[in-house]
Amino acid sequence: MAGILGNHTPFVEADLDNIHKALDVNLMGTIIVDQKAGADSILVSHITMTAVDPNAPASLSKPVHQLLRRDLHFKGVIITDDLAMDAIKEYAKQTNQNVAVLAVEAGNDMLLTNDYRTDIPAIKQVVANGTISVHQLNQSVTRILRLKAKLGLIK
Repeated sequence: MAGILGNHTPFVEADLDNIHKALDVNLMGTIIVDQKAGADSILVSHITMTAVDPNAPASLSKPVHQLLRRDLHFKGVIITDDLAMDAIKEYAKQTNQNVAVLAVEAGNDMLLTNDYRTDIPAIKQVVANGTISVHQLNQSVTRILRLKAKLGLIK
């Protein structure tokens, strides 16, 4: 079952077995095929996959990103949807956390944000205090640089 939660946050409600069946048939096949065909990145939307993580939008969910990386073996760049969307800003207010920090903690490599003056210092702070590891950031930077090199944007 799908629907709308709160301020335009779509959600998907199904038991975990049905999610895995759908992933096996649709998403998993698509990601594996698309990686072989050259898909280099994936944008994770703000839907809530209640069977995977009922508490956070997919874009801010560690379990959703673990599903992509560990279960589906996606090695490309993971990008957030627009972090300035009302539902995401409201979620950040409710959790009293910086949305960009939540996005990096979840496992996103690139963030679509218009609040970089707040977001960059917030991310630097959590890296400095060890909440987000330098290793994680380096992995993201490596994936982004590989993609830029493949696209001929850098040598």
